[in-house]
Amino acid sequence: MQAARMKSPVASMPTEILGDIFDIAFRSSSEARSRVAFRAAISQVSRRWRDVSFSLASLWSFIAPSISRTHILRSKNHPLDIFLDTTVGCDSSHWWHINVSLDSVLPYVSRWREFHAETVDAYAMCAITTRLAYLSAPLLERLTLRVKRYWEADGPFPPAILFKRGAPRLESIRLHNISLRASLVPSVTHLELRFTHFGDDALTVMDFFSFLSSMRSVVDLTLDGSIVETENYVWSFPHVVKTLHFPYLQRLIARSAYTESWCAWLVGAVHAPALLFLAVHIFNSDEDDYDFPPVLRAFSVFASAPRYPSLRSLTLDGVRIVPDPATPTSVLRDFMRALPSLTTLCLACSDHGRVALWTTLLAPAAEPLWPRLQRLCLLGGPRYTDYEPIGPPDDDGTRECDVLANVLQHRAAAGMEPLRALHLDPSVLQHITRASSPEHRDHDESEAVVHDACLDADERTAVYADRRVDVLRSHVAVVLEPDAPARYDLKCRACALFWTAGRVACMFEGVGLEGSTGKEYCPGDAMPYSCACTPGG
Repeated sequence: MQAARMKSPVASMPTEILGDIFDIAFRSSSEARSRVAFRAAISQVSRRWRDVSFSLASLWSFIAPSISRTHILRSKNHPLDIFLDTTVGCDSSHWWHINVSLDSVLPYVSRWREFHAETVDAYAMCAITTRLAYLSAPLLERLTLRVKRYWEADGPFPPAILFKRGAPRLESIRLHNISLRASLVPSVTHLELRFTHFGDDALTVMDFFSFLSSMRSVVDLTLDGSIVETENYVWSFPHVVKTLHFPYLQRLIARSAYTESWCAWLVGAVHAPALLFLAVHIFNSDEDDYDFPPVLRAFSVFASAPRYPSLRSLTLDGVRIVPDPATPTSVLRDFMRALPSLTTLCLACSDHGRVALWTTLLAPAAEPLWPRLQRLCLLGGPRYTDYEPIGPPDDDGTRECDVLANVLQHRAAAGMEPLRALHLDPSVLQHITRASSPEHRDHDESEAVVHDACLDADERTAVYADRRVDVLRSHVAVVLEPDAPARYDLKCRACALFWTAGRVACMFEGVGLEGSTGKEYCPGDAMPYSCACTPGG
């Protein structure tokens, strides 16, 4: 038996290679429990594996304070990644657990590379931030603070003060239901703010400006939920008196649960000449008293001097497209003029909104609108509402298909590049092909259309369409996205949308999104509305 083991490839593998395998496997998982379980498992396989694992300082640099301090000693002088989760098994010893955990890791704050803390409520988070207020973290690069469930009775809490003595290497901040003072973050390149509550803890307009204005080096910015309190502030654009300058910003995501005007105000306030990707998501908007589309008007105000001259990928989800009949259609034209470099558009709105855009593209213009457009993703759903045009409805989708076909023909006649891909959500495809009404089909057998120039060979998919989309296929490939991985719950409207939007955005070279699955778009438990991915949602 011993001779057989000695002849096995693993047994004869050099210690350095075995150590590299352990290190790569350990770093491949971002979940705390998986990392802890992995290093515990490999250290119990054999005496040799145990010796190799103990010799790897990086393997023991990920510290969950509930674990023995022995792991800190094994990490030697390697930078530490601290993960403090107080949301599991909370009981009467909750506060004791927080203090004991902090006592075990605070002496090593000079070695922290990442600090991640999750609490059930804001009181517990305050207990953590209070002890971090006047510390120095010279190696800290990533900071995540997450309050799982925020109750209005918990607040209001003032913005936290952290690492007042300095955190010069801090690059990434993720805050869920907690705000920080501006002095902490001048060097941050990645910032994510998520507020899922609607209490008194939202930032004032001036605090918000002060906070973001201090981060001129930010590259990736996500603003989600009720971050700014809007009750006593008018959000229309004549009242925007300041501009947020982000010279290095490349990716901006803005989400709002109930107010489109907040996202419109943000779009109008931000000046980002290097911005490549912009996504605006409005969920369950209850603002029906506007006589113009707020977000589109925010773009149109700066049509003559675009604030996003480099923008290549735009996602509009739930954003109102069709203006009131009393509003001039120049709003749509100016919106397009404000985005001269656009190559990818992901649109989730009503069919009336889509037709309004196509009609605007056909209207005579002094200069071509969206001349560089290469990819178009159309998503639909019953919750997207626009002002309906006067006249009989086009329930069979005939008008949209015809207008879109005319747009493609018009672009070809004008010498513009043809679209590389037209991505149709199943509901949109069903709408324009009248798939839900068999009696309206032009023929019994649907034609199978196999794509494709944009997807890999193993991702090709068949799209069944009737003759109504033949004219579209003559100018562009009609594509349906392949099925998403099983881990995404696509029965949840939000997850399906985020997955598809991420998929399309990642197809564009140069956007710089991580991965190609769109997983980073999945809202998880942070969205400010009920979601199938939300625990208990």
